[in-house]
Amino acid sequence: MLFLFAILLVVIIGGRHNIGGDWNPYMVHYNETYGMTLSKAIVNNNMSDVGYMVLNWIMGQLNLGVYGVNLISGILFTTGFFAFAVRMPLPWISLVVAIPFLFVVVSLGYTRQSVAIGFEFFALIALSNYKIFRSIIIIFLGTLFHKTFAILFPLVIIVGRRITFLKVFILLLLTLVSAYLLLLDYINHYILYYLENSKHSDGGFIRILMNAVPGIVYIIYYRKWGENFNLEKVWLIFSIASLVFIPLSFFASTAIDRLSLYLIPLQIYVWSHFPLIIKNNILRGISVIVIIAAYALVLLVWLNYSRYASYWVPYQNILLQ
Repeated sequence: MLFLFAILLVVIIGGRHNIGGDWNPYMVHYNETYGMTLSKAIVNNNMSDVGYMVLNWIMGQLNLGVYGVNLISGILFTTGFFAFAVRMPLPWISLVVAIPFLFVVVSLGYTRQSVAIGFEFFALIALSNYKIFRSIIIIFLGTLFHKTFAILFPLVIIVGRRITFLKVFILLLLTLVSAYLLLLDYINHYILYYLENSKHSDGGFIRILMNAVPGIVYIIYYRKWGENFNLEKVWLIFSIASLVFIPLSFFASTAIDRLSLYLIPLQIYVWSHFPLIIKNNILRGISVIVIIAAYALVLLVWLNYSRYASYWVPYQNILLQ
């Protein structure tokens, strides 16, 4: 059933038509890339997310349009999510938690960052198995689709069983190379666009709270989670970051809102484990109902009252045109 649901979500993500607040900019990126040589598409672009531009170029060569780009992006994102979700004790709760914002808003609107988050799920799985070098490669691939993803590189050191000079040297080298090749121009743009202009993100504070609440829960029950996923240090750092982001959001709402997307796996991990911490069967059942109701309410309120929901509603799919 999860596999069938994953296919359905890939179709919804990949086949969407004129959906999401960034639909027109993504169309511009595709049209700019179409007909270019590969080298020109990589070098002469306004976005410089190399992986995403290469994907646009390939889809242009195959004449599959932006729908091909969205389909491959949807596959990468959905595969990463479900690979992570099936490792949770309550995978359907993971899906419930992900649908309102991660799927509906992010995967249908923020294509590049959704791919990066898909790679994040793969990286967390690799880190949970202490596959350090594999996780480094995965994080690097994620930065090719959204450069802010490079902030996850330090997790490699945190999770490692033993911190060796070789690991530190390789991580430092990769971080410096990534910063120089991928981040230099982007950091200047990010500071100017998000911080100096004080760009505000409507609903950003609520989305940050959605990370902070499970963050608080994780900290309170820290000793009860056990070591069933080998990422206790990561979840603790994510939890602390979710709390630190609350005051920071008042100064740089959109910047913190976009960075907080990388903390969403914390929601999935905590809420898919939390009912199992509760010993009483009745209270456990109530906790599941509360989680489902809370995220249903988030989706209901956003679709009906957000001023940006009109970019997503009514949903259109190229297969139904």
